Amino acid sequence: MELQSLLIFPITIAAFLALLMIIVFIHEYGHFSMARLLGVRVDVFSIGFGKPILRWVDRKGTEWRIAALPLGGYVKFFGDLNAASQASPEVAKASAPATTQFPKPGDAEEVGQGMTAEERAVCFHFKPVWARAAIVAAGPVANFILAVAIFASLFAAFGRQYAEPVVGSVLEASAAQEAGVLPGDRIVVVNGRSIDKFRQIQDAVSLSSGDALEVTVLRGGGEVELTIVPTRAEIEDRYGNPIEVWQLGIGGDPNAYGFE
Repeated sequence: MELQSLLIFPITIAAFLALLMIIVFIHEYGHFSMARLLGVRVDVFSIGFGKPILRWVDRKGTEWRIAALPLGGYVKFFGDLNAASQASPEVAKASAPATTQFPKPGDAEEVGQGMTAEERAVCFHFKPVWARAAIVAAGPVANFILAVAIFASLFAAFGRQYAEPVVGSVLEASAAQEAGVLPGDRIVVVNGRSIDKFRQIQDAVSLSSGDALEVTVLRGGGEVELTIVPTRAEIEDRYGNPIEVWQLGIGGDPNAYGFE
């Protein structure tokens, strides 16, 4: 047991870093793919910061890196000084703005003195504002698409979660307690209708108008027949208006759920 406890922390850290790297990769790949689509040359695609521990160059000249500090990543475009997309000394005069991610009108003539027309054509800092905005926005958009894909995959694989008709708690002096309902009971029939979801119990109680409910529960491997008379209660709706409801006084078991 002690060994298992000692292993939990490193396993948790490793899982967190692995998940973080996936999110970072998708985010940076959004910037990267949009830049490539709009004709911007990408010099470096790095997962992690610091000293590279693995690197290779693809056929378009982009250097792919896996760095030692796995706490983020960046894409370095042609003409960038660093991961923050500041213009490099080779393409920026001293009078150029500190950051040129969205340079002011007129800066383009000063940034990139000495660059050829071909180099300007693939430089991030000389692309139109809409193109730079699209490249910057592509990272968050990629993460949003990832989130949608994950939830869609989970829904397709498992379906929608629902609460099973298992009693988790019984209120003191409630209709359910007086009828003999116990925590752990699985309600399987209400007034002759088969029950497989907790919300079906709620529907039956709401429609009862206070009439007695004939309920069958599974308990200890056998069936138990109970008669429960819902009690009337007055609560407020979301607008503060008083409404009358019927209650049994039970709560569902949070650990009893299925998928549909």
